[in-house]
Amino acid sequence: MIGLFRGTQGQGTCPCVPNKEYAQILTPANLFDKPLVKIREDTYFMISSHFCGYSFCRVIHQILKDAKVSNLDRNLGDSIEDHVKDSLNAKNIPYKIGHYSITNPEEKGQCDVVLETGKGKVFLEIKKRSLPDEFQLGDDVEVLRSLGDGMLNAQKQILRHRVYLQKNNFMKLYQEEKESSPYTTLEWKGRRIVSISMCLPE
Repeated sequence: MIGLFRGTQGQGTCPCVPNKEYAQILTPANLFDKPLVKIREDTYFMISSHFCGYSFCRVIHQILKDAKVSNLDRNLGDSIEDHVKDSLNAKNIPYKIGHYSITNPEEKGQCDVVLETGKGKVFLEIKKRSLPDEFQLGDDVEVLRSLGDGMLNAQKQILRHRVYLQKNNFMKLYQEEKESSPYTTLEWKGRRIVSISMCLPE
């Protein structure tokens, strides 16, 4: 696995010199694609997980994608949702999830996470939308467009949840997409509804 992260710098003798290809300020940064710095043969260093943690995961994902691992994106999406739920559980924050209107194809949907407070409800939709390659080129427009696609799709889903809840005043959230499955009830009661989109980098 270490060998898969080797970049163009450091070929031949070691130690290697980071940034030797960064000749001018307009040179594209490749830290986003090569999060490890080669120190010596088979020894690598990651500057900080705060700066390179996402890059490391992104490169791993690309390697698995190139290897055509089956159901990769679906499994990654499920894992991201599980991570968010585990984080909420660790803080003892209650939440609800599930399928609703399962017998009506036109209205049925699935809520990723619903949080409730005394003042309202928070619908949280999680999307596996990563940053584009143009991120390393400093293309702010492309970055915003890419993330905007993910956030827009999530907001469209939340809007469906809101319309259903406000129209019916409640929704049954089933654990599985079948009527015999256990469910919890979410009531509107005229309270405020907040919509939050969460993409992969977050």
